Amino acid sequence: MKFMSTRNSFFSGLQTVALLAILYFLPNVATAQHSITLTPQKGDALYIGVDNPILVKVEGIADDQVYLASDGVEIENQGNGLYNVLVSNPGKATFTVHGEGFQYKNFDVEVKRIADPLAALKLENGEVKKDGALTAAAFKMATGVGFETDGYQGQLQLEIVTYTILRVPKQGDVIEVLNTGANLSKKAIELVKMATPGDTFYFENVQANVTGANEPRKMNSLVFKIK
Repeated sequence: MKFMSTRNSFFSGLQTVALLAILYFLPNVATAQHSITLTPQKGDALYIGVDNPILVKVEGIADDQVYLASDGVEIENQGNGLYNVLVSNPGKATFTVHGEGFQYKNFDVEVKRIADPLAALKLENGEVKKDGALTAAAFKMATGVGFETDGYQGQLQLEIVTYTILRVPKQGDVIEVLNTGANLSKKAIELVKMATPGDTFYFENVQANVTGANEPRKMNSLVFKIK
């Protein structure tokens, strides 16, 4: 009788071990069956002070059964796997994608401050140019002054208010035009069309309105040497 009891206990122990092994490896199996992605929609990082849309998808799981969580971050579920996120501290934010039917997964996303926008010359073909040398033909394609922000792919609430254009020819007098608004005025266009090799054009005192600011913000100047 003792032998039978010991034998039953032995097989009972094996069953327990087998059950624990199944429970341990089951989540790993579930993870392997579901591809989980988290994709910021404005570049490869999140930015402080602006909306940050994030797309979350779990293969084989309905969007309304998937949840996104993170400490110290404001998250708004906008449906169809899209979330809007507000962050306040630079560094790194950890997000957890979780729900029923799959094992949760953590994602670390870099959090940055938006770099200061830089004034740039806008051309007819949609390009923007910073300081440097341009042919007269290329420079005459200028349409106005815009701005760009390194790395950030979203829209900033910034409006160019005024700037001054100076043409300094190789020989002759300096001509100055005050331009209002981002696009070139009629007088500014006439000045730009005068560009010839040897000229230097300066775009100075660039002022811009930025959302939340009490007064226009002074931006960088631009210098172009005509070749």
